[in-house]
Amino acid sequence: MLEQGQFFSSLSHLTSLQTLHFGYFPNLQSLSESALPSSLSQLGISHCPNLQSLPVKGMPSSLSKLSISSCPLLKPLLEFDKGKHWPEIAHIPTIEIDEECLND
Repeated sequence: MLEQGQFFSSLSHLTSLQTLHFGYFPNLQSLSESALPSSLSQLGISHCPNLQSLPVKGMPSSLSKLSISSCPLLKPLLEFDKGKHWPEIAHIPTIEIDEECLND
């Protein structure tokens, strides 16, 4: 089993990865720009109770679907049109937070 740091550092090498779902990282607080491959079209994040930050420079422009569940610190930051991180995800056509579709 990969440790959290190993998992995220290995993702940058997966240059054609299109779909990624991960969860159950209780100590994860943020995602760095280099953590997510630019080829991603779908990203799912779940059960990361301390996650409170997305990549500062935004999510990959190729992303067409973002699903986040059970990430209570991140949820208010992604609120439609007024959350702190909304500008970083607004370009994504389909956004689901705790199974509620925000913009589809």
